[in-house]
Amino acid sequence: MHANVYISVFEGDRLAHYHEGHNVWVTNGRSYLAKMISLSSYDPDVPFDDRRMKHIGFGIGGNKQALLGVINAPPISTAYPAGSDPNATTGNSYDAGFPENPPVSTLERPVRITGGTTPYPGAPGDVWLTRPPPFGFVTITPGPGQVMFRSLVDTTIGELVYPPFTLIPISEVGLFLNGAEVNDPFNDGHLVSYHSFGTIAVTTGMKIEISWVVGFG
Repeated sequence: MHANVYISVFEGDRLAHYHEGHNVWVTNGRSYLAKMISLSSYDPDVPFDDRRMKHIGFGIGGNKQALLGVINAPPISTAYPAGSDPNATTGNSYDAGFPENPPVSTLERPVRITGGTTPYPGAPGDVWLTRPPPFGFVTITPGPGQVMFRSLVDTTIGELVYPPFTLIPISEVGLFLNGAEVNDPFNDGHLVSYHSFGTIAVTTGMKIEISWVVGFG
């Protein structure tokens, strides 16, 4: 299957880890795409939905998470407890290959870009989704019928990994619409596309760059 999600992890100028894979459009995302090419009424023409892609979120859930001993022990287990997602899962159940059982509508165990350690739903100032440029969302067109969404998370400025955390093992990412709230960890109904992958152990001193291509053709 052709890759369209690319994750590069840098330590200084050195590429420390690289991953590429293919996303799945969850039920809400498929519904969103159908509405985007339709009208709810005609003459006057009224669109079903005027939301657009805006955010990327990272998580430690998904069935490809390998460091279960780490995520199910403090401080990660207390800050990001399993079972808080809409399906009340064990924390490593979401399957990008079969996103209907359990039904994926959020990240399974989202992690903060910045904030504190309050368990879900977190504190009011916690930021769970990528921010505006230069660190947040950038849209470019790599080719005909394609659009690329890019974002950068920088642990050197205290993003993602900060005390008491020394390591955040990311294993899932989601693409969210602009109706999502950056201070809401789950944003149920705003996740349209999901990807899970083998664990990437992120520590301080790293930068994570993600490029997500949506193509038609």
